[in-house]
Amino acid sequence: AMCQVEDCQERLEKDLQGMKAAKSNLETTIKNNKKKLQEQYNTLQMEKDKNTRLDGRIKELEDSCSVLKEREEEYSSKIKKLDDRIIELTKGESISVDNS
Repeated sequence: AMCQVEDCQERLEKDLQGMKAAKSNLETTIKNNKKKLQEQYNTLQMEKDKNTRLDGRIKELEDSCSVLKEREEEYSSKIKKLDDRIIELTKGESISVDNS
């Protein structure tokens, strides 16, 4: 009967050592995973900040683009008025030339 108890105790010791080793491995894995997650999070934060800056830049460009469009329309209408005026003057000259 004594032998069986000792055998049993030995087996329990071995099981306990195995469990301690497994626990230690799990703790290491958890620590590594936490570190990886933290790195991924930091990378995502940097990407997010970059995107925010890019969004701001895009907004600036869109604003200056619409300002340029407005100016283009202004200039187009000024050019058209000048063209019309030139045509009027040209007609006026040709009339005065015809009359002489």
